[in-house]
Amino acid sequence: MHTINVRENTIFTADMGLPLRITYNNNDIKFTLLTEKPSTGVGDLEILIDGNTHRLRRFGNDWAEAGETTLLDSGLVKAIGKAIALRYRL
Repeated sequence: MHTINVRENTIFTADMGLPLRITYNNNDIKFTLLTEKPSTGVGDLEILIDGNTHRLRRFGNDWAEAGETTLLDSGLVKAIGKAIALRYRL
């Protein structure tokens, strides 16, 4: 989320999220984690890929795209989920 803090007439802009990168099927995939500091108890995560927001849900050690429609390849979702789990030790 994008927030602006005003303190002593100075504007500071908070980060939009953590940019991450993986290689999937010989393609460089860049995405941004929008969920702040995910922890073990977090079930859903929001990511941004190519300007589109997607919600990922964790089921044990498996990951799937949450929602009525799945727009991402299931293998890509699992690879992104694994990268996030390794980064945050989930």
